[in-house]
Amino acid sequence: MIIYNLMNFQYKKSILSDDNEQSIINGFTLVEVLVALVVSSLLIIILLDGLITAEMAANRSDTKNRAISITFEKINILKNQAGVAADLTGETDGLNWQLKEREIATDPRGIYTLVEAEMTVSSKTAPKLFIRKKRYLKRLINR
Repeated sequence: MIIYNLMNFQYKKSILSDDNEQSIINGFTLVEVLVALVVSSLLIIILLDGLITAEMAANRSDTKNRAISITFEKINILKNQAGVAADLTGETDGLNWQLKEREIATDPRGIYTLVEAEMTVSSKTAPKLFIRKKRYLKRLINR
């Protein structure tokens, strides 16, 4: 005899023993346990997928922040150096960068020049991770 108590969500199975005494066994069936395992496994898979996606996004963000930092550092160094426009390439922190300066206009006295700098930072996974253009005055002669 099987009794379902829907209000308490219990499953009870009555068994008659040899001496006609009734005993009740409480517990879950194998199917119920397997369903619970499948549902919990699916929830764990969804959670792990979210964690992996968040970690990849954090790595991309960190790489982009390093590229921005390298860009501003290299442009500021080159901006404060006197001389004609330059083309530089290099590698910093595993990121390849290329800095090209182009003269736009020159002061009639020959002291300053207006320069447009274009900095491109790339990594192995992203060919053009960050591109920055900036215009500034550059001193042609040292004082």
